[in-house]
Amino acid sequence: MKMILKKLFIILAFTTLSACTVIPDPAGQPQAQLTFAHMNKLALLVEKINIIDRNNAMGDVTDDKSLYFTTSPAKAMKNYLGNRFMADGGYETGTLEFTIEEATLPYKRVASEFKIMSAMKLDEKEEYTVNYRVKIVLKDNMGQERIKTTMRYTKSREFNRSLSIAALETAYLAFIEEAITEMDKGLVQSLGDNFKLISPNQPDPMQMNRGFDTPESSSKVYNGQIDNSDGYFEQLNPQPLIAPTASSSDTAIQTEDLPAASSPMPLQ
Repeated sequence: MKMILKKLFIILAFTTLSACTVIPDPAGQPQAQLTFAHMNKLALLVEKINIIDRNNAMGDVTDDKSLYFTTSPAKAMKNYLGNRFMADGGYETGTLEFTIEEATLPYKRVASEFKIMSAMKLDEKEEYTVNYRVKIVLKDNMGQERIKTTMRYTKSREFNRSLSIAALETAYLAFIEEAITEMDKGLVQSLGDNFKLISPNQPDPMQMNRGFDTPESSSKVYNGQIDNSDGYFEQLNPQPLIAPTASSSDTAIQTEDLPAASSPMPLQ
């Protein structure tokens, strides 16, 4: 009992000091930019790539902090899609569309595990959860859908409330970079296995060509991949690629839905 009280007293004293002393901002250090230029450019066998942002940043999500930071989750995803993939021809004038349907960042406060500190609102943390939903559609030169799927990803992380605004921004950027890097693995796999858009004559698409955008992320990388994957990724209803019907005069493309059950893709 004495040991527990002693430990509680030490934590209480430290937390009280932290509440009075804000962690200083990194002096003279500009915030990292989430460009995702550290990833190899991946050529896709399409004539054109469109990136559409339909995420409603002012939607119905409770306590959404998407616009609180300088680089929103939606902006980070647009940067990633724009810098990661490029059109390299194929399927005549086929177009690949990435539609960002959701890029939210709900937030909540997490009380201390110690009742006394919780009652005094000390040692509180903030939990942020990034939710991504990206629809991918391949269209032929007539604008008909040939194959489509929806990728969903969610990841949560807690931050100490004593962080300064600049320190929280830095931690947030590293968090979002890790999330998108984890999501990249499943997305690239789908573009190769389901869409058949990745040429085999390219360098390993998962190999980074230089370090991460944020130093906080680079310390957690192993062989080019995040080593502490704790996000959840799934692919919803991938549709198989169906060849045009030979007897059709307008070259209409038909698709067939797979069963409605989602296909979880655990991160390795």
